[in-house]
Order: sequence, then structure tokens, then C-alpha cells
Amino acid sequence: MTNGEKGDAKPPPGGKKRTLRERWEDLLEARTRAGRIFLVVSLVGFALGIAWLLMPATGRTPYPDASDLGTFVDRNIKAPRDVTIPDVETTRRRREEARRQVRAVYDFDRQAADEITGRLRDAFGLMRRAYVHWQEQARVERPLTTAARGGAASAAAAGLAGPAAAAGGTPARTKTISQAPRSEEDALGEFFEGKRAEFQRLLQLVVPDDLFAALARDRFSSSTEAAVVQLVQQAMQHPIVSDRELLSADRERGIVVRPVPPRERGEEREVDDLEGEVFDLVGMRARLEEEARRHFSTTDEGVLAAAVYLAQELVRPNLSYNQEETVARRDAAAESVKPTVIQLQRGEKIIGDGEKVEKRHLLIFEGLRAEERGIDDFQVFVGGGLLTLIVVVTLFAFARRGMWRFRPTPRDVFSLALFLFASLLVTRGGVFVIEAVADRAAGAPPEILRFALPVGAAILLVRQILPGEITFVFGAALALLSGVLVDRDLGFALYVFVGGAVGADLVGRARD
Repeated sequence: MTNGEKGDAKPPPGGKKRTLRERWEDLLEARTRAGRIFLVVSLVGFALGIAWLLMPATGRTPYPDASDLGTFVDRNIKAPRDVTIPDVETTRRRREEARRQVRAVYDFDRQAADEITGRLRDAFGLMRRAYVHWQEQARVERPLTTAARGGAASAAAAGLAGPAAAAGGTPARTKTISQAPRSEEDALGEFFEGKRAEFQRLLQLVVPDDLFAALARDRFSSSTEAAVVQLVQQAMQHPIVSDRELLSADRERGIVVRPVPPRERGEEREVDDLEGEVFDLVGMRARLEEEARRHFSTTDEGVLAAAVYLAQELVRPNLSYNQEETVARRDAAAESVKPTVIQLQRGEKIIGDGEKVEKRHLLIFEGLRAEERGIDDFQVFVGGGLLTLIVVVTLFAFARRGMWRFRPTPRDVFSLALFLFASLLVTRGGVFVIEAVADRAAGAPPEILRFALPVGAAILLVRQILPGEITFVFGAALALLSGVLVDRDLGFALYVFVGGAVGADLVGRARD
């Protein structure tokens, strides 16, 4: 076929062949089924793109890890957002310090002295009552013994004289065996010896023979009992431990002495001078001997030794460590310490160029990584998409019902979606650039530089091609989504909306 034949060819059946521009306009106007499908797919694509733009920028900064400890960084690293990071190590250290500040609790057994003196009084009372009984029995038996001794002497005299008289000569000597009578002291000693087992049982103490004999000579007098009771009570008023080495761990902090059973509030006291206020058994026994020789008025060394022995052996430790109460108080002190957190504002410097990475920096970086790992990207993506849908549909529905001139065509809807996506994309890129150059701009933090972003220019462009009502709705949607994108800043959203509205009004009245 020649060129002439080509030029003379008839158009295909159905009319004139449509150009690419006409086909594109058909798609934008959604006149055909393909156009409607194209519009729906385009709007869905723009919505997904906007949802992606609204996602927070995470995982973009390679933070130093434990292998970088002690090294120097070659850039400034700032907080990508407002974060609160729990400082577990500092919290643990502060709680351990709070535990160490709580003094150990020792129970002071205030009933120990009463129990010991009660045993003393029971034992001495037993022996004195026995002595009174012995005296009464001795008074009854003494006349009978005297009479018996007289009759025996007469009979013996008669027996000696009889044989001599009968023989008519000199009385014959006869050999007699007689036993010396026991003294009263010996008899009383034997009597007390019979009560010795009961005396020791009441005392819960074995008394040596010589000391028991001295107490027997003293008839277990009430004065000796009172002296021993006084020595015990004076000794048991002081905190006593079996061995002072048991307090070695608490010498620096001191201890809390808690009388048990408690009688009234405020009886606890803190003891700082453990050497001067708390005694061990060896030291208290030495002190008892000095006190006895200073205050016990007796000339019988045996009785004095017996009193000192009883007081020394009956005194026992009355101060014991209360582990359960100490642990409870230390746990309460630790729980009262609030968890330590590191709070960072968005854009706050974590570490600067040329600074050494320390443990505190690693803690912050690990907290940032943990937060990023905890973000479900899919949920955030879906949330961004739903937010975009809610904003656009709400504004569109309101404008359709409240603005009679708001009648956008499918082409207008496509143009608005395109402008919205492009504006947010430019804003996202601008935010990234601002964060990158903010360190070089002295005195201009990212919060200030973001107001230089030309977000409102899109509103002006839309006003040049579309009516004011449509531009108003577009500006409201762009302002809200821009505020969400730029760190959820309501002030920035208001700035975009007001600036865009003023600019759109000026553009609408411009002739050139």
C-alpha cells in the first residue's frame, strides 16, 4: 500500500479514532467501567501511600551496641521521639542502697529478767521454808532426846555399880563403845543436802558443793536472795549477746533494739555505740563480780562467791537478731524507692560527635531498640490508613451536606488525592532533611525549622484550579494529616491550615 493509499484509508467502524489524551480524560472522569476501576484503584493506592507516610520512622539509625562501649562516635545521635526508658540498673542500685540504710532489728527480751528472778525466788523460798520446817521439827525432838539421854546415863551407872557390889569388891572396869552426838550444824547441812536436787531443779543450775555449803551456812537468807536478784536485774537491763562477733556486720550502721513484747509505742531505739551499750556474756559476768564486791554487804567470802556465781550463771543473752522483721523493713524501704527512668524529648541529644560511648548511652540505645521492636508495623500501617479514611470521608461527607457548591467531579477527586499524597511525601522528605541538617544549624532546632516546609503551597495550587469550597476541605485534610506526620504536632497542623487558607484567599482574588 502506497502513502496515498494510507492517507485515503477510511476510519475504522464506529467513528473517529480516540487519542491518548481523550482516553486519559475518560479514565479520570470515570465514564466507563474501566475508568471507575481506575479511580478506585488510584484512591486506594494513594490511601496506602499516605498510611505508609504516617508511619513513624523507626529502625533507620544504627545505634551503638555493647561492642562499641568505650569507643568514640562520629556523629550526633538524638532522640527520634519523646521516650521514657526505665533505668533498671540505677533503680536496682538505689534500692540496694535503701536496703543497706535500714538497720538490723534485734529483739530485746524484757521478760528474761523476770523469768530468772522468778526462779531465784522460788528456789530460795523453797530452802527457807524447808529450814523453818526443820527448826519446828527440831524443837519438838529436842526434849525427847534430852530425856532419853538422862535415862540411858542412870541405867549405865546402875549396871556398873551392881556387879561390883555383888562381888563385894572394887568395881570392875568395862569397855564401852559410845558415838559422839551430831552437832546441829551438821544435821542442818544434811537436811539442806536432801533438798539440793529440788533447789537446783528450780534454778536450772548446778551449784558446786562449796558454794552450796556457803548458802546453807547463810540459811539461804532473803538478803542474799535480794542481792542476787538485784545483780541479775541490773545486768538484764542491758542488751546482752552471747558473742560480740555476732554484731560485727552492724558496727558501722548500728542496730535497732526492739523490746518484746511491746508495751507502748516508741519503745524502739537505735543503738550506734555497740561497744559501749551492748555486752557479751564474758564482759557482763566480769561486771557482775565488780558490782557484787562494790554493793553486796557481807563478810562471808563463801556467800559472796556463791552470790556472784549464781548471778553470773543465771544471766543469759537477751538480745537476738530478728531476721524476718529486718528483711521486711528492708524490702519495704526498697519498694518505697520509685523506679528510675530516663526521659528524653524528641530531638534531645543523646551523645555528641567525638564523645565516648558509656554504659548510660548503651542503656538509652537499648531502650530505643526495645521500643522499636515493640512497634507492630502492620498495626501502625493499618492505623494510618484508617485515620486517613476517617479524615477524608468525614470532611467529604460534611462538605457534601453543608456546602451546596461542593460538587467535585471524579477528576477533581483524583487530583485532590494526588496533591494530598504528593504534599505529604514532600513533607516527609523535608522532615528527614531537617533532622539531618539540624545539627549544623546553630540555634535552630528541628521544631523551628519544620515551619519552613512549604506544606501550604499545595493548598494554593489547588485553589488555582478548583473552587474555594473544595480547597477548604482539601486544606483541612492536609493540615490534620501533616500534624500527625510531623510528630503529632497540633500547632503545626493549625499553622498549615491557617496559612493555607489565607494564601488560598489571596490566590482566589488574583487576576494575574
